Amino acid sequence: MGHIGAKRKNTYKLLKVLESIDHPSVIIGNKLNNAEGRKCMNVIERNSKIIHIDWLDHNNPLLASAYAACDTFVLPSLYETPGRAALEAGLAGANVVITPYGGTKEYFINFADYCNPNQKKSMLNTISRSLNKPKTEHLSLHIKKEFLWDKIAEKTKNVYEKVLNDNIL
Repeated sequence: MGHIGAKRKNTYKLLKVLESIDHPSVIIGNKLNNAEGRKCMNVIERNSKIIHIDWLDHNNPLLASAYAACDTFVLPSLYETPGRAALEAGLAGANVVITPYGGTKEYFINFADYCNPNQKKSMLNTISRSLNKPKTEHLSLHIKKEFLWDKIAEKTKNVYEKVLNDNIL
């Protein structure tokens, strides 16, 4: 889920890894009209196991359905802060494979599998391992407890109140 062709998202390397996995994959997102986007679309178009669906709005029921059907969500970005689509997939119950670079470990802690986005072998091994393990509710419950909008608003409010009460300003 995201932009196909954004170098930071590492989609081309992901697609090259997905070519070698005997499992259907779905990529949802808009294609950027750049060299990276065209390289990605070439891989998608020549591989019958990789399906591309154009961008879906966040309120589109097809997106919720895609997340619900997802076994393993993969976001092997070069860095991520934290990866809203990965949080959405995890909330829906998917296993998550994600980059360790950026703020991801602060959000996903030990509830996700981390791959080195610079190494295809790491990506392949981590994705394969995730596809072969059962889905659990652990990540979904963690996200519900910590990262739904009402939780974030409450935490933000508490920080502002502490700053104001401590006269830190």
